[in-house]
Amino acid sequence: GMNIMQLPEWLRLKDRYFWLTAFIIAKNAVTREYQNSFLGIVWTVILPLIQVIIFSIIMPLIMARPVENYPLYLVASFPLWAFISGSLVQSCSSIITRAETIKRCMVSSVIFPIADILKQFYNYLVAFITMYAFCLLFYGGFDPIVLWLPLLLPPVLISVMAFSIAISYVATYVRDVGYAMHMLVTILFWFTPVVYPLQVISEQYHWMFWLNPFYVLMHPLQQLVFEHALPGAVDVLAMLAVTCASMVGSFFLYRLCRRDYVYYL
Repeated sequence: GMNIMQLPEWLRLKDRYFWLTAFIIAKNAVTREYQNSFLGIVWTVILPLIQVIIFSIIMPLIMARPVENYPLYLVASFPLWAFISGSLVQSCSSIITRAETIKRCMVSSVIFPIADILKQFYNYLVAFITMYAFCLLFYGGFDPIVLWLPLLLPPVLISVMAFSIAISYVATYVRDVGYAMHMLVTILFWFTPVVYPLQVISEQYHWMFWLNPFYVLMHPLQQLVFEHALPGAVDVLAMLAVTCASMVGSFFLYRLCRRDYVYYL
């Protein structure tokens, strides 16, 4: 069998010091980002809230089929997509921007993309909870089923973390990955049901969305928050399949890139 010391650091669940370090880096990053700001963490909510308001006004004018309680759909989808896309984009520079630290300190470079993901996840939680509270304030209709959300978030967090670790190492070899990732998330924004529900798309095209791993990850959470329904077994199994595939792929790329990446920093 494989010795546990051969596993990547982020898979050593008992290594509390590794995870504690990642949490401290993420906490310091949040503190530094807002230390000179008057509104502070409120800016985490302002931008996605403005975007949700704009899409709430514009998209119903464009969509052929009206969507009942459309702002709630945006609250269920937009902050989650912002977390996924922001994490993927930031991962392209997670290791590269810490080159001097990695060269000078005996610290695992995996900590940095993980810390960046934890920071993005914190921003997601703040944005979603605040926007969901605003939505309930104006539209009402709280459903206790949304309390199941914490059970669906770990597969999303693990998947995004795995994707980001792989991207952060590949980006050290190929710097164009950062530019390509910006372009990719822009394209995927419109090919993922973020600002429109899948129901407004003709059923003959639905199969295409199931090839999108980010839709597979987002769909169960959309069902829970927007449709007030527990996701079906197929949806959950598809989500777990994406999580397992992302971990395997990330592990392969990590093993492939970790030996010589430092020479490209």
